[in-house]
Amino acid sequence: MKAFLRRSRGWVFAVLFWGLFVLAYLLIGARLLEQAAPRPIGQIHSDTSAGPLHGSLTMGQTFWSCYPGLHRIDVNMATYTRVNTHDVIFYLRKSPTATTDLVTIVVNAREIEDNAWHRFEFAPLADSADRAFYFFLASPASTPDNAVTVYGRTSDSYKEGRAYLNDQPAGGDLAFLAYYQATPLDMIGVMLARMAQSKPGWLGQPWFYVVLFAVNLILTITLLVGVWQWSGATLPRDPAIVQEEYERGTGDPA
Repeated sequence: MKAFLRRSRGWVFAVLFWGLFVLAYLLIGARLLEQAAPRPIGQIHSDTSAGPLHGSLTMGQTFWSCYPGLHRIDVNMATYTRVNTHDVIFYLRKSPTATTDLVTIVVNAREIEDNAWHRFEFAPLADSADRAFYFFLASPASTPDNAVTVYGRTSDSYKEGRAYLNDQPAGGDLAFLAYYQATPLDMIGVMLARMAQSKPGWLGQPWFYVVLFAVNLILTITLLVGVWQWSGATLPRDPAIVQEEYERGTGDPA
């Protein structure tokens, strides 16, 4: 019986060690994923409007995309408290000088609410992490008295981009927010790429940090196995079986 209790204590001790080990890795992983979770980027403040969006006029904004899965851009817009009837076109490109549209969305001005954020949503862009983008709005058929506008800020509050009028830099920034849909696996890939960025040799390879983590994990498990063995831990056995082995002379109840 004493042997059973001694082995049980060793088993409990080892289980506590393994439990703390697993819990520590889970907490670290959860914390890393929480910090890396995609958050909306942009700027929400405004103190002016860009004027009626009509004819050949375009209103746009450059921004730096931090995450994969860019799938939505909200723009703060206004209708001048009237019903406007012409189409508004949203374009997403790599830069103001690019000619290829990554996204094109057409919405009728009737669907745009006054003094509200309008959502332009599209299929997630898997490769949007750590890249610059440029979006702009146009409404060729609109006239000054039948047009919407976009809110913005005259000061440069968003340092990773700037506002554009007719594809030319303008002062300040539009009021916008970019949203993302990224899986934990996507974010792990981004984290590894950033860790390897601008580093020489193997340190510049994302797989190096995967190997480094695996080696650390193996060494930690080896240490815990050593603690398990040192504690003399075995799985607890039924006391009746232990007593029976003792009576047969094959066990040790002491």
